[in-house]
Amino acid sequence: MKNTLRILSVLVAVVMLMAALAVTVSASDDTPYDAFADYGQQTYNVPPSQGIKIDGVVSEGEYACAPIEVNKDSEGMNWMDWSKEGFPEEEIPEVLPYSIKYYVTYDETGLYVAAEIVEASLYTRADNKIDIWGLDSLEVDVSVDAYGDIPDGTFTQAFMLDRVRATYALWDDGSGALTPVGICYTPSTYGMYNINEDMPEGSYMVTRDDDKQLTTYEMYFSWDDLYMEKNIPQKVFMNFQLHLGDGRYLDYVADGYIACLGGLRYACRLSDAEKAELGTNNGMALHIFNLGASEDSTDEVTNAPTETTKEVTEAPTEPETEAPTAAPETEAPETEAPTDAPATEAPETEPAKSGCGSVTLSAAAVLIAAAAAVALKNKD
Repeated sequence: MKNTLRILSVLVAVVMLMAALAVTVSASDDTPYDAFADYGQQTYNVPPSQGIKIDGVVSEGEYACAPIEVNKDSEGMNWMDWSKEGFPEEEIPEVLPYSIKYYVTYDETGLYVAAEIVEASLYTRADNKIDIWGLDSLEVDVSVDAYGDIPDGTFTQAFMLDRVRATYALWDDGSGALTPVGICYTPSTYGMYNINEDMPEGSYMVTRDDDKQLTTYEMYFSWDDLYMEKNIPQKVFMNFQLHLGDGRYLDYVADGYIACLGGLRYACRLSDAEKAELGTNNGMALHIFNLGASEDSTDEVTNAPTETTKEVTEAPTEPETEAPTAAPETEAPETEAPTDAPATEAPETEPAKSGCGSVTLSAAAVLIAAAAAVALKNKD
């Protein structure tokens, strides 16, 4: 009788362990990439373009796509507060751009992205080039289905977040000259980019027109660099994150953040309750861009935000207070972007294929239970 109870105890313990491990695996890996439409994830149909020049100017008709016009309150947009003790709510409008336009298109060689940001001032001063994320800058995440998992339904949120993250800015090293800079801070596990290295020469340009208060970013990701293929992928997944600095509010800046007070993240952001509801441990989902759109699609976004940005005429006619010529004394982490937004971090290792982990654990647990039962029975 005692041995029978031992066997039952072992079986119960193993089954409980199996259940706990299975929940852990499935909660982080199995959520479909497109399960977030009700939580702010946007989907766009993207037309191809030809003859785009990466020169920091969005010429009329250059991009075949319609611009994505957004603001702080647009669906799928999130205000990220990275200040020292919380940036005052009533001051947020003072640091926001007056107008934000994003462009996404492609050709047979790669993906083209542009942004036109109307903002009264631009903070550009940092001692080290690696710290450009702490200036007024644009951070872009891009991922693709590198292994062809979408057709069989195994492409998940975790795979989508295995992406390249690059940041672009105009940088003043103290000389007063503005240098366009692009740095890869997070490489994907399947592309050709490397951590903390410059983006390829000629693949980006950043310009500033002070008369128009316009900062323009243009960038190019070749298919070969993105995922070592020359074929156009079915979809790309993207986050646009605009980092906002302002010389008038340096007292609010957290240690190591140079001048960055916060950012506007154009990606789906999940609360803890929403993560629990969806069964995921990841707090972010990228927006979806369909390439080679179907015949009945248009150049317009499929679920364009209804909000309108402020008119450019609302911008003050004189630039706001100039940013100081020196960066904060505390140095920013040399290799890390803002760390208080865990949802933005890509997986450190390549995610396991969907479903395989929980099946393996279940089989192993059953074998362990069977072996334990046989051993105790033989001893009896």
